[in-house]
Amino acid sequence: MIGISTMFPVEIHLEQSNNKEYLIKEICHQIFTQAFSEYSCPPIITTESLIQEVVRMTGLLKLPKICLILEKERASTALIQLALRLQEHFSIVWAPETGMTLSGFPDNQENYKQVVKAWLQKL
Repeated sequence: MIGISTMFPVEIHLEQSNNKEYLIKEICHQIFTQAFSEYSCPPIITTESLIQEVVRMTGLLKLPKICLILEKERASTALIQLALRLQEHFSIVWAPETGMTLSGFPDNQENYKQVVKAWLQKL
């Protein structure tokens, strides 16, 4: 059982796109901005290089496993395929963008984070 103490939630906000290269680069950039803010995002062009770099950094900084929070409403075919590949190394949460959180509460920043943390604790 994986609890909140072993997860580092990273909210990913993307433009809806089927461009895999854009998705990989933007996800990498947002992970580095939120989880590794003292470091620059390296030039990433493949799924494998994204995985290797993030796994390397989490180990180096002794951070817990990364949990990517993706917006379901912006899920393109390419993003879904990428998320399926990434789920081997990251936890993936699909959050609705319709004003409701995972547990159906009204979406406000503080409540949203609490709902995600509660969801992660249940894993």
